[in-house]
Amino acid sequence: MRWIALGLFATFFLLMDGADFFKWASNKIPLSKRIRLTLFASFRDTSVSVITASVAAAGTQSLVMFLAFLALGVPGAFLAAGATFISAWIPLVGSFPVIAVGAGYLFFSDHIIKSG
Repeated sequence: MRWIALGLFATFFLLMDGADFFKWASNKIPLSKRIRLTLFASFRDTSVSVITASVAAAGTQSLVMFLAFLALGVPGAFLAAGATFISAWIPLVGSFPVIAVGAGYLFFSDHIIKSG
């Protein structure tokens, strides 16, 4: 629990004073200014690419889940798509909890095989 509180605390202050921290930290790195700028630009580009890919993957998973739940008649398809989008950001969890709930619904309502 302490790690979560510390992470939230650090995130708050980095969002509030991130530019000042960046300026302070960049002056402490023993590299030339040109190399530091190249390094920071590379880090920024990589971070943006990773976040964009994560959003695209989560969006694709939630769209597939939405369409599958609509096709199978599972209630709450839109809610399941939202839960899939959020849970897809959690490493080693992904969309499995939403799939398990949908499969459980189909199993316990005797709709394992969709019959037109």
